[in-house]
Amino acid sequence: MRNHKFVVAAVFSFLGAVSYAAWLRIEAARAERAAWAEVTDPVD
Repeated sequence: MRNHKFVVAAVFSFLGAVSYAAWLRIEAARAERAAWAEVTDPVD
């Protein structure tokens, strides 16, 4: 069952890395939108 534990650990690590990468992309997009909203100045 040592191999099974290794597989489970690898899967959890992979899921963590994927969710962290997705969170980073979401944060970057949100920060970019916030900066863009700050820069734009509505004329009306």
